[in-house]
Amino acid sequence: PPNDIPGRDNFATAFITSQHYLATRSYSQTFYWLTNNKEFRDCNAKVHHLAKYFVDKALNSTEEEIEEKSQGGYVFLYELVKQTKNPKVLQDQLLNIMVAGRDTTAGLLSFAMFELARNPKVWNKLREEIEANFGVGEEARVEDITFENLKKCEYLKAILNETLRLYPSVPINFRTSTKDTTLPTGGGPNG
Repeated sequence: PPNDIPGRDNFATAFITSQHYLATRSYSQTFYWLTNNKEFRDCNAKVHHLAKYFVDKALNSTEEEIEEKSQGGYVFLYELVKQTKNPKVLQDQLLNIMVAGRDTTAGLLSFAMFELARNPKVWNKLREEIEANFGVGEEARVEDITFENLKKCEYLKAILNETLRLYPSVPINFRTSTKDTTLPTGGGPNG
């Protein structure tokens, strides 16, 4: 983002600090209120201030401006503004997606790279799919790397889904098979 955005300084630090305090509060359960010091409140205020800046900017945009800004691809906040003009709802949804997308994406990509490094055949097959869809080197078609085109990469989707199965973003989210299933790895004593 541009450097002239008010509240941009130290946003990442405030965001991380707020998350640490929120985790502590959730572990504390009924004693969550004990974790309400000035640092926590100040960090939350910084995070909410920056989110409010973008929500206000989106709300003050005309429908034509929103459509124009969305031409480059899907913009979550602009899509929400098309559904509601409630600033509180917009700010809450924006912060929810930021919290949900930060560590989960980093974990997914880290574990995927870990598994790809251990499985050269899978890596090579993925590379072939990426080369076929987007080119490589001088022939790379970077402009073709869009959300829609990435969804068409079936092998990439399979790798990401398998990574999420082996290393779930929410580890206590148990799943039970509804039919007999053979898993290649991570499926118990025999797999």
